[in-house]
Amino acid sequence: MSYPHQRAWTWIGAILVAIGLIGCNARSTSPQQASTRPAGSADAADSMLGQPYHIAGISLEVLNKADLQLDWASRLPLGRSKTINQFFYHNGRLFILTQDNLLSAVDPASGTILWTTTLGSAETPCTPPQYYGDNLLFLLGRSFVQVRQSDGQIVFQTEIRYPVSTLAARSEKTLFVGSTNQRFYALRSQDGIPVWQNLCPDMPFGNIVVTTDKVYFVTRDHHLFVSESTYRDLIWKFQAQDAVAGVVVDGGQCLLPSADTVLYCFDPETGAPLWEYLAGGSLIELPVLTADAIYQPVGHTSLVCLERQPQENQQRLRWELKNGYCLLAENGPVSYCMTHDNELTLMSNRTGKTVLSFFVPNLNLFARNNEDAKIFLASRSGTIVVLRPKQIAGKPAAAPAAEPATTETPAVAPDTAAPVSPPAPPANP
Repeated sequence: MSYPHQRAWTWIGAILVAIGLIGCNARSTSPQQASTRPAGSADAADSMLGQPYHIAGISLEVLNKADLQLDWASRLPLGRSKTINQFFYHNGRLFILTQDNLLSAVDPASGTILWTTTLGSAETPCTPPQYYGDNLLFLLGRSFVQVRQSDGQIVFQTEIRYPVSTLAARSEKTLFVGSTNQRFYALRSQDGIPVWQNLCPDMPFGNIVVTTDKVYFVTRDHHLFVSESTYRDLIWKFQAQDAVAGVVVDGGQCLLPSADTVLYCFDPETGAPLWEYLAGGSLIELPVLTADAIYQPVGHTSLVCLERQPQENQQRLRWELKNGYCLLAENGPVSYCMTHDNELTLMSNRTGKTVLSFFVPNLNLFARNNEDAKIFLASRSGTIVVLRPKQIAGKPAAAPAAEPATTETPAVAPDTAAPVSPPAPPANP
């Protein structure tokens, strides 16, 4: 026999349990559920990438103050034991290389995974990418791997006979590598037989630049060597006072950063000195170049922005960002940079002053972008956030966007979470 008050408590308990289950279901989103949610779903954004009105710890209000907006955000299904080792952007495509040497191409406009390729053994360290036309070049130990950017196909692979000490480079018929035996090799691509080789005063290392008829490389004894690419013929050389970081050749300039605090600029054809910039600190990384600027890290203390071709009576130095680390993107008069403290900083290229700076707490990988104005951020665990300026320099203001359709879901690769947009901020926060 049950009493009226017992039946009342039973009904109240049942109602509370039902409410609890509904609440749990509203807050819990599995990866499979997230992948079927339409872009713009508040629950998906909240569960995947942080609290409401934040993306990976970045406040949407702060992004608004920086005149930035979220393009898309997503979390890759890497699994607990896998992490992103390399994160880079080239020829309008975003690339992710995991610790087990899985290379994926991502559409930077939508976040769709376009293809995934295994480069080699998961236990073999992989070098940073080098580029040859529409191809990515890697070295995994002695294995030279060439991947076609458009579809991820490995179009060429060969074993180098010598212990390799440089990054990969090639021309149409020739592979170029430096070796720990202090030799620099030009190898016939079809069989790996040396076309020519040079015995260097010290071990070649770092990147190799190949132009139409020349090859540029550096050695541990601070030398830059420039040779004919088709046969062994030294054209010019230069030795710095301290270690060099590598060489960049672009737009009629050959740039050589050195730990002797000087950024050297030469005529790439003749080796004639064009100018020098005294940075006041060791230059241990290569600069990033845009059409009219050079972004050079100075030790671990600052990032300087230099004019590539200063006008008459114009200083070469645009600005210096203390504790600056790297360029993220450039949008006309504004440069977006990251500091060693994980602060995304906006620098004015007109005044040389900091416009705004804000902390990015959860994203520690950055793709250096000198092609367009998009900002690519990632965490090693697989979260990717893509930002862009509200107004792109040189382009007319876009018309107000239409409401996103929710009848279709974005195309995504199997088992990957769909890109999500943040929830709209409240009208009166």
